[in-house]
Formats: sequence, structure tokens, C-alpha cells
Amino acid sequence: MKSSEIHNGLPEKELRDFFAKTQSEIYDKEIANKKVEIHYNRRGDVLEWSIKDAEAQITVLKRTIELLHQKIAVRSLIKEKGWEEHDISDSTANDTEYTLWLNFIGTKEEHAHLLDIINKEEE
Repeated sequence: MKSSEIHNGLPEKELRDFFAKTQSEIYDKEIANKKVEIHYNRRGDVLEWSIKDAEAQITVLKRTIELLHQKIAVRSLIKEKGWEEHDISDSTANDTEYTLWLNFIGTKEEHAHLLDIINKEEE
């Protein structure tokens, strides 16, 4: 089964897909969140370089905090619907633009039912 098909046939499929895609998108943003290297010029002032390097670190940390707040928001909305995130990356093919497979968003019962469907497809 393709990662993009995991919520097919379920109520609020679009919302579940949105939550799963948002989590994967945040993960990719976390990977890309790297400090810009500040090159040191031996003739330059080491203190000025230190300030620029510290500012680059602050930029990364602020972005990290922003992404963590986004994760918290998505997780709280998932929980509010009575759903959970379920990792099914071992059972699906990633056909998305994201590095991370889409997690299944749903109840434990829906997750178990999906795994039954996937197992029957593999037989």
C-alpha cells in the first residue's frame, strides 16, 4: 500500500492526511534547520565573528522552537479528535515528497484494521 492511501475510506480522510503530511513536513524542516557557517577571516575581529556565529546559533534555536510549537499544535489537534499517530513505515511505500513516511492517524482499532488490509494485500 502507498503511504498516500492509508486513510482511504475513513471519515475525515482529508483532515487525517493533512495531519500526517504536516508532521512529515515539519520533520523535513527540522532536517533543513542548520546553522549557517560563519567563516572567520584571520585579519578580522574575533569578537565580531563570535557575535555573528552566536546570532546564527540563535536563528537555528528560534526555528527549532517554532517547529516544536507546530508539532505540539498538530499533536493536540490529533488527540482532540480522539486519534493517535501510528508508525506504519514498515508496511507502506513512501510515495510522498517528504523524507518521512506518513503516519497513520486514527484509533487503535482503525490502525489494526489497516494492518489487516495491508497483510491481505501482501498475501
